[in-house]
Amino acid sequence: MPTIRELEDLIIDAIYLDILRGKLDQKEQQLEVEYTMGRDLEPERLEEVLAALQNWADTTTAVLKTLDEKIQEIASTGAAVKLAEEEHEKALQANLKEVFDKQKEKALGGGGGGLMGRRGLQHHMGHSERDRDPMHMDVDEPPETSKGKNRKREIPFLIAIYFSLRRASQEAQSKTRKRNRF
Repeated sequence: MPTIRELEDLIIDAIYLDILRGKLDQKEQQLEVEYTMGRDLEPERLEEVLAALQNWADTTTAVLKTLDEKIQEIASTGAAVKLAEEEHEKALQANLKEVFDKQKEKALGGGGGGLMGRRGLQHHMGHSERDRDPMHMDVDEPPETSKGKNRKREIPFLIAIYFSLRRASQEAQSKTRKRNRF
């Protein structure tokens, strides 16, 4: 070493790395070594160590490959589930809007008969709403005898149901699990 300071730094680093243990005597300017870590490998053990390292490398490569495949599988499954949930949510919103509109129309006095009765003009022309939309559902209408103070509460009740279902579906979507991507 060119300077004493560099030699001291080297010894201190070796002690901190647990490569050696000893006592530094500054008065005598010497180091008494108590223990050193062996770093040399015996020539006959070289092949054994190389085989162990190769086995470790192969194992970690296989584990990483399996993890990548599982991550891809989970991502594709998650995307499919999200798409299905979005389609379900759209159908739910359409059905709720249809029910809400029917109840609103009925409450405003538009529930009369004629050609624009329960199924509309298309029903009389040979094509019902159900034939046009495979996701369409028939909803039973409440009996006409529901007159009185409960009749005024039908629309607010349906609005409350609509918003509670909407909130529940949004909460279900927000509970999807998020993870770190590497």
